[in-house]
Amino acid sequence: PIPVIDLPGGSKLIVQTDRKAPLVSIRTVIDGGQRAEPQGKAGLVRLLTSVWDMGTSLHSAAEIERDLDRLGASLSASSDRDALQLSARFLKETFAAGLELYFEILAEPTFPEAEVERERAAHLRYLETLKENRFQFAFQHFLQTFYGAHPYNHLALGRRDSLASVTRADLLAFHDMLLRPDRTVYVVVGDIAVDEVL
Repeated sequence: PIPVIDLPGGSKLIVQTDRKAPLVSIRTVIDGGQRAEPQGKAGLVRLLTSVWDMGTSLHSAAEIERDLDRLGASLSASSDRDALQLSARFLKETFAAGLELYFEILAEPTFPEAEVERERAAHLRYLETLKENRFQFAFQHFLQTFYGAHPYNHLALGRRDSLASVTRADLLAFHDMLLRPDRTVYVVVGDIAVDEVL
């Protein structure tokens, strides 16, 4: 059986030992996602995950990239309708050191203004091209018709008007609201035992 450990504050830790390769992966899953977006801020979650690792209170985006390279690690953030996820993969020998950087990115992102503006502009450009994609254009209208006022009523990228109104302050507030122990599950898989993870 795969152990599920209750951590202080209400979060859970799931550990699966797999000795096939000297790698360890961690994924943090946070209850929320698109359905938790504030009214009028469609696209906030996708924007947040695209800038999550671009700076913390201690490291710039360039320093994070350098440290991940030094650790032989990879990191990614994603979201769907019901959750946000931050994932990383480390060599077994760098997992302990990498975990400190990982939790810094998870808990202390700064969402630098320049990075937010750059990513928002890219998302807005992509939303503009959807008019030329008949399937996506029709699917957006289907979502609006089927879901009505529910937060599922748009593509993950959001809508042009609402995405344009999302600010860095919105990202910081949303991150702080969601990142709570009772909404969080940590999953660790790889060449490591439960006691080592703890």
